[in-house]
Amino acid sequence: MESMTDALACRSVAVMADRRCGTGGAFYKWVDEAGHVHYSDSPPLQSQQQGVAELSRQGMIKRPAESPAARHQREAAELAEQQQQRLQAEQRRRDRALLDSYRSVNELRADREKELVTQQTLLTSLQARQRDLTNQLQGLQREADALRRRGATVPPVFMQNSRVLQQELINNRRQIVNKQAEIQTARQNLAQDVQRLQQLTASAAH
Repeated sequence: MESMTDALACRSVAVMADRRCGTGGAFYKWVDEAGHVHYSDSPPLQSQQQGVAELSRQGMIKRPAESPAARHQREAAELAEQQQQRLQAEQRRRDRALLDSYRSVNELRADREKELVTQQTLLTSLQARQRDLTNQLQGLQREADALRRRGATVPPVFMQNSRVLQQELINNRRQIVNKQAEIQTARQNLAQDVQRLQQLTASAAH
């Protein structure tokens, strides 16, 4: 009876293989917790205690059964390798962009420093606006305080203008922080790209 069951199972695998051969799909064999053997064209959804074996279209084992721990380790290693390949591809792209854009380190520095001057000018303008808004708000508050000391009522427009100025100060301060971060990042990128271009040009010279 057992040999008949095995024969039927093998024929089932062969049938699935014939159906999937055109698509290059894999076939799997595994044993569930009750000890029953299963064959399928897709792996089980949950890890099996005795592992999952990948079969060829003739029903032969292509990849031995893996324990859940071994499968997890293999998949983690494959994921790490894919990530490494992506990083290497990105580095090659950046290297090509540097070599295509700049003929020398001096040309790179001159171009990036020019951009940094522009960004620094924008930052200086934002800082000047912050001081101007602060002075306006303080002047408005002094006028309101003077009215209160005389026992006069502070017009509602004073409070409205004060809230507007406070919000503008918050927004402008956020722009200052963002611009400072952009400049810092640009300086770091400049240093890294200078070093990398030096390495690339030195390597090409040998």
